[in-house]
Amino acid sequence: MEPVDMEKDISQLHPADPLPFALTDSLVPDIVFEEHDVEEIEKEPYNDDQPIFFPPELVNKGSLDSMTKYYCYLMELKQNFDYEVPVQNIMLLVRNQFDMDEKSMNIELEVDRGTLTVNMKYIGLKCLNSDQVILCRRFQLAVFQVLMYRKAEKLAEVLCDHTLGNNSEIDYLLLPSNYVGQSPLIDWLSVTSVTFSYEKACKNHVNCNADILIQIKSGLVCTCMIQNSLVTTPHNGHAYIISGLLTNINANSLLRLSDGRLMTYKEYYEKRHGINLCYSQVSFLAGRHIFRVQNHIQRRRKQKEKESSNAFVELPPELCCVVMSPISISTFYSFTFLPSIMHRLESLLLATSLKKMHLNHCVQNVAIPTMKVLEAITTKKCLENFHLESLETLGDSFLKYAVCQQLFKKYQNHQEGLLSIRKEKFISNTALSMLGCDKKLPGFIRNEPFDPKDWTIPGYNCGSYSLNEETLCNAKKIYVTGRRKLKFKKVADVVEALIGAYLSTGGEAAGFLFLDWIGISINFTNIPYERHFKVRAEKFVNVQHFESLLHYSFQDPSLLVEALTHGSYMLAEIPGCYQVLGDVMESLAGAIFVDSGYNKEIVFQSIRPLLEPMITPETLKVHPVKELYELCQRQHYELRKPIVSHEDGISSITIEVEANGKVFKHTSTVCDKKMAKKLASKEVLKSLKGASCS
Repeated sequence: MEPVDMEKDISQLHPADPLPFALTDSLVPDIVFEEHDVEEIEKEPYNDDQPIFFPPELVNKGSLDSMTKYYCYLMELKQNFDYEVPVQNIMLLVRNQFDMDEKSMNIELEVDRGTLTVNMKYIGLKCLNSDQVILCRRFQLAVFQVLMYRKAEKLAEVLCDHTLGNNSEIDYLLLPSNYVGQSPLIDWLSVTSVTFSYEKACKNHVNCNADILIQIKSGLVCTCMIQNSLVTTPHNGHAYIISGLLTNINANSLLRLSDGRLMTYKEYYEKRHGINLCYSQVSFLAGRHIFRVQNHIQRRRKQKEKESSNAFVELPPELCCVVMSPISISTFYSFTFLPSIMHRLESLLLATSLKKMHLNHCVQNVAIPTMKVLEAITTKKCLENFHLESLETLGDSFLKYAVCQQLFKKYQNHQEGLLSIRKEKFISNTALSMLGCDKKLPGFIRNEPFDPKDWTIPGYNCGSYSLNEETLCNAKKIYVTGRRKLKFKKVADVVEALIGAYLSTGGEAAGFLFLDWIGISINFTNIPYERHFKVRAEKFVNVQHFESLLHYSFQDPSLLVEALTHGSYMLAEIPGCYQVLGDVMESLAGAIFVDSGYNKEIVFQSIRPLLEPMITPETLKVHPVKELYELCQRQHYELRKPIVSHEDGISSITIEVEANGKVFKHTSTVCDKKMAKKLASKEVLKSLKGASCS
């Protein structure tokens, strides 16, 4: 029969003909109402001005007590690379104990030379008096100010700021640690380096083994006070870390300039700076420029390279003023990693808070790793080693599967069009973003790469930030540090990624629990498929042949007929078509799924042979451009910027990589620019792989 015209008068239909749509009591098609409902949902206003959450564990709004209790965590730093400066363990002191799984307490950072592993463990309670707290705040403020701004000229002014002793909102302590026997302790000697003064140093300096005085700008000090110190040179305003004495270099030693000329240090300072060095025989100091604070959780690791010789300098002691002493170069080096470590820790604490919101709702416990939740709320824009896209794909598929099965069971005889519209009510980006906003998910989403310059130094209430308290849906408090623009599609992506996170770690049961928490209730009680008509399947389909192809015997062969019936071929005795089920391959799977009592394993066993060969992560071919990029990142090769030229509609691209001192390059010339890049990358990959095998 001819396809039914939607405009055709209903009275003209044969009584045995199925209606193309369901009618309401007002004789209006249900599909019109459904479409209207979806349109209304799409019109719902979305406010893209969303909060940025901060974990309450790192916040304290109370004033300092005479004795303050801190929970102590030891950060054990392990450098998986060779470098002349060793790292030092760090002690983290917080007012609130962390409630994270142990695996989340291990962090790996990307550094220029390799990786740095951070193992964090709780070691107990410690009480500090108010003077000790202020001293610790001054110390960490001094170190971070110097590292982040690479200057020390305004340090005294900052350290005298009265806010160090007042109420501080983001309040925790990061301090160098050492061991006494097997016990990790705060390195108080380094912490007190911030109180250095020339008068105090001379007064308290007794029984030193070195006991060799050296002239600095402020006067005479013992060499032990300057060998591990932070100094400034007022003639140029620079700050340097001093690691020792250069006993073979003084003002009369020769200095080779960049143009190859030789002159003494005394001559150099007189010509370059107009300074006359007075102490010609005094050994110079081994100085180093301040380390740079970088983003060490970023995916794109810098190329492996030797440290610039310009990082190290020879300094005449008489030009130096001691700012902090004693403090080692290892302490400064270790503290450069802390902004990245704390940013990751902040993110993990937020992921823990989000996980708790869901777990408080669940009757049964779902053991989902905090890192998996963090992955689900991290976008690709953050440029880290993980992001939500894989989990989003998984969650999106499971959501459609769950909602479609729910709708099929509830509306078994409705057409695909009506079911699809109803499905959109649940799975559209607008609908998902509304559900996510109801649960305050936007505040948890990480959507920007970490910038160390924006990191807030703890314990210093300088008025550059303010925290507003907000209550989550489980009645727990969270803090808001600011606001940002966030598109509704990103909120929907995170909802799908969280579904994928729970599904991948806890199976379908965990996935259903999360759907229920977010506001999509799925009842997976198996309901038998009710057939309102009888069909002699063999009259229309070679049932035996199809069962042999599918390796499956149908209990109700009429489902097979329905799965293979096009909507335009509708008979009174076959009112159903492959549209209650989907297109042919999909409908065959749907027919087996319903016939087998909703058994996914049986469906996969039957359909898989029709889909061979299956693409898996192992058999999936990676695009040459992507493969080359990932190889260079992994092996620290230098992938140079492509050289592109166009002439008479022809594109020419040269791809060049420097690996282990050798340059590998190839030029491809074709009409299409993308193809040229692909071919050139493929050839460079081939050369690199060949070189590594030889």
